[in-house]
Amino acid sequence: MNDEKVLGKLKPLAGEAVKYDTFDDFESAFLREIKHGRYYHVTDNPNFTIDPEKGPRDMSSMAMGGVEKGKMMITSDLPYWTDFYKEGRDYVAIVDMSQVPKERYWQVNRGFGNELYVDDPSKAKVIKVISVAEAGRDAELHQNALEESITGSDALRKFYNKVKGGSEMAKPRTEEERIAIHERIFGKGSKPPLERLGLGQNKNDMMPMPPESGPPLPKTFGIRWPWKK
Repeated sequence: MNDEKVLGKLKPLAGEAVKYDTFDDFESAFLREIKHGRYYHVTDNPNFTIDPEKGPRDMSSMAMGGVEKGKMMITSDLPYWTDFYKEGRDYVAIVDMSQVPKERYWQVNRGFGNELYVDDPSKAKVIKVISVAEAGRDAELHQNALEESITGSDALRKFYNKVKGGSEMAKPRTEEERIAIHERIFGKGSKPPLERLGLGQNKNDMMPMPPESGPPLPKTFGIRWPWKK
């Protein structure tokens, strides 16, 4: 696939990449924060808009049960939220975060897995509100595009350089440099995720088990409630 087609299919990721001054910072956000460019908000409102008078109001939010006005929760891994909200929230807002500064949203862990807390969503835009089923297909298309085009660290670097207008011939890291950067992010001795299983599976394995299935430990441990075994 040529570069222009890759950029077209991964336009949301390009909007994320352009925010970073260095590839290392972008790669860290891509792997650690799971900032993959396509973001979702599950809602019960088919006419959902970003309202500065509203905010997260459930136990998954930073508000811990209260309403924190002017804030917002989004995810880059839709199945985690739709699995939790099996009833009551039948719509999904696709949210454009391309104009939101990278410092204004980050990963938190309040139970669902892959939750991004948006401290200031004033520049975020709702692209459209669709059914959960339609959003699932949208998320699948984006994930497939990621796995097809971003096959490893070198492919991610090439994508970043193309977006930023830099040289695609940037010197690749040595294996020692790649391991050192990864361990700085994920801990000493951990195996680089892009080499272990691929983007989507690694992301799922490291996220907490859904609360209805087991305790909030990484899925990779396979620990479930006794009645779920």
